[in-house]
Amino acid sequence: TMTSTSPVPAHTLANATLEGFHAPIQDLVVQLEELERGQQGWINTLTQEQQTIINMDKDFAEVIGLFSQVPPYLQKLQQIKKDMKDVQDRVKKMHNTALKIKEKRVREEEHRAEKDRQILAQPAPSASGSDSTSASSTSTAAAASGDKSAAPK
Repeated sequence: TMTSTSPVPAHTLANATLEGFHAPIQDLVVQLEELERGQQGWINTLTQEQQTIINMDKDFAEVIGLFSQVPPYLQKLQQIKKDMKDVQDRVKKMHNTALKIKEKRVREEEHRAEKDRQILAQPAPSASGSDSTSASSTSTAAAASGDKSAAPK
């Protein structure tokens, strides 16, 4: 004997099958939506980073341009430094020359003062002495003082 089972309609069976998959499918849909939002966030981040890199390329181009100007300025600075050294050397030589001239003047003044002392230290000529002795001492005194008018003729 056969037991009779009533046949289950196909649409009911399909609905039951779908309901069994409905919860996991909904979970997958939620996960896909979250994944899509995450990917969109990454796309936004990458776009911003790309823009930053593009801007950095512009900045680097400007920096490279500035660095290309460094060698001429460096040469100018080196030339200025050399010129300043030359000026310093010339000033030092002038200073040394001025010191030598000053020392020479001091020595000349000391020498003149010594000659003047020697002339003044000589005894006065006597009245009974000859005219040639008197003229000779007058010319010596005039030469020491630099007076040419008292020299003998």
